[in-house]
Amino acid sequence: QGGYLIYAYQLYEQALKHKDSILSIGGNDAYNQFVMHRDHIKKHYADNNQEELLAVNLSHEHHSPNVNKTVEDYTAFCLENDLYLNLHIFDKHSTGSVSDNVSTSLITTIADDDAKRWVAEVFMRLNEIKESYMTGRYTLWLSQQKTPAMSKISEQSLLVNNLDYTAHNLYTGLLKTSYKEVFSVLDKVANFLNYYLELGNDENNPYLNYRKIWYTDLNKTNGFHSRITSENYRLFGIYSLLNELGEAPSVERNTLEHRYKRISTIGLDPYGAPTFSEFTQQTVDVYYKVKCVIIYLLNFI
Repeated sequence: QGGYLIYAYQLYEQALKHKDSILSIGGNDAYNQFVMHRDHIKKHYADNNQEELLAVNLSHEHHSPNVNKTVEDYTAFCLENDLYLNLHIFDKHSTGSVSDNVSTSLITTIADDDAKRWVAEVFMRLNEIKESYMTGRYTLWLSQQKTPAMSKISEQSLLVNNLDYTAHNLYTGLLKTSYKEVFSVLDKVANFLNYYLELGNDENNPYLNYRKIWYTDLNKTNGFHSRITSENYRLFGIYSLLNELGEAPSVERNTLEHRYKRISTIGLDPYGAPTFSEFTQQTVDVYYKVKCVIIYLLNFI
């Protein structure tokens, strides 16, 4: 928490150097809010005789390239798109930003066998979520690696030369697969919440998904589930992110899963389909939000 407060303080200090810009965009209310939050943090450190910490340099040693080019390319991709599961936000291209080190662990032994089984089940489900995210992220990176070997493998499959300027090959297939997998992560999150909060839904219920887990009987017309609204306000971070995603990506996922997805080769197709690079960016954006969902989930636990 201390690091985040210092980071926030330094960001407020930088912003307040541009008072005219703040006033022109947000008005006096925005400027006063910035000042109030900056001063609140400063007072906290002053009251504890630690005001000098507010000037500490939060940057870390820059990430050192790995001797293995494949590992380094993958690492660079994850850093560039901020896709690692960690809380290191001060210097994203430093060594501290590499790895998925957000987790939860036991801090005491468990004597009761039923409790031990429950905790083991919780950990297994968390590992499933992270494994699915990690695998989907790797597939996303792999879709961008246009190498002679992968192109040769792609060419082993005979595909009809499309007349509508859409592309089908190993790279587009990997990209679509990665998009589908990231939504598997979200449904695993929904399943986890159902188990962890004892919401009482059948795990095999086809309506048990990340958009409906919040509601009584998985039905939006009956309002929020009482256990979510009354006891677990820290879930709001997850809920708000999923709201931000909206319904469109979910519809896209279902299209990929059950029908087909056009990827335009040069933007000349008659369907308005995204190009490979455009759909790559859409997928990266979803992965970043899902990364945040996983971090919020672990913080909640």
